[in-house]
Amino acid sequence: MKLMMVLLVLISRELLTPQWRALLVMPSYWWRDLWLKIAEKQKIAVSVVLALLALLPIFVFAAVLFALKHSYAVAWQLLWAAIILVPVFVDRQLPTILATYREQWSAVERVSKEEFDVARHQLFDTHIKELFAPLFWVFLLGVWGVLLVSFYYSCRICQEQTQNAELSEVAKKALWYLDWLPSQAVVLSFALVGQFMPTWRYWLTRWSDMGVTPQTLVQEAADIAEGNENHNAPYTENIVWLSALATYEALCLRVVMLWVILLVLQLL
Repeated sequence: MKLMMVLLVLISRELLTPQWRALLVMPSYWWRDLWLKIAEKQKIAVSVVLALLALLPIFVFAAVLFALKHSYAVAWQLLWAAIILVPVFVDRQLPTILATYREQWSAVERVSKEEFDVARHQLFDTHIKELFAPLFWVFLLGVWGVLLVSFYYSCRICQEQTQNAELSEVAKKALWYLDWLPSQAVVLSFALVGQFMPTWRYWLTRWSDMGVTPQTLVQEAADIAEGNENHNAPYTENIVWLSALATYEALCLRVVMLWVILLVLQLL
């Protein structure tokens, strides 16, 4: 069941056209904007708005999944899970971070370290929010993890909006907690697909440091796993930074492949 869900969302993430992507994510953004209007008119506390916005669909999803579980209709459970999960995974940044900066930096010969750090942070931030965290909760909790992914996605699109800054901040804090455990799993995966011992030692020293954001934890671990932690020149040729970004993206894809392989091995 979990393997079928994962393969379905990964395939849809890559193959759906922009028109289908826009159509599938439209209900989620309509629901968010509806609650933003309600909060503005009724002066509801942002924490209450986020709770209602995120949890009301979950109650409906949970009731349906519970009913389908007792009917032993696995196909119906998979269909309902797909209805929830596919919009989450197809709502991604396109063109990708690598493609975006490849186009931007093609016009200049040298790129600053600060520009590269911004690009690197964006790359890992999008991978965590669009791929790693949702996949992790599905891997861990199966079909019931779909409910947590639904809550996660509601927080994500609330953080992205600019109409209500206070709601964005509350959603950001919720995402920090929801990203913490997936980020630990990603760092351990980096150790398995990259340089094991240095990454493992890094994880042992930082896993309990609550002052480190999940994005920073993953970013620093990726540097160690790929041996790129010594890129400290203030300015470097654009091809060097683009190569580093491509290396990070390839590392993230190896982690996804590792997770799918581990999921397959569970079935044997």
